[in-house]
Amino acid sequence: MDHIDARLLHPRDVSLTEKENALRSLEVLIQLIGSHLNSFRPKVMATLKLVLQYPSLVKLACRVWYTFVSAVDVSQLGPLLSRIIVDLVRTRRLIYLFIELYPSDYHFSCLM
Repeated sequence: MDHIDARLLHPRDVSLTEKENALRSLEVLIQLIGSHLNSFRPKVMATLKLVLQYPSLVKLACRVWYTFVSAVDVSQLGPLLSRIIVDLVRTRRLIYLFIELYPSDYHFSCLM
């Protein structure tokens, strides 16, 4: 995680392509770890929250957020939902981006 953070969160030292690759790597890592992700939740959430500050990475970050939320154990997800919603819905643009990325997902139909 520290290497991924270093690639994502240092804007001057790392190219956009490297940041995108690091974010994709985080997505794959989340998928591989699956339900065992619970011990890494705070670190992943902090990283994804910070990545949302970079306009060029927002669309990919939303996809990784979706992967993260899908991977977290349901019993552990409940207490996190308010924080996740606040992180993601600070602007209406993110809501519409989620709808664009996942139009058939009924979870987002209530936002339309």
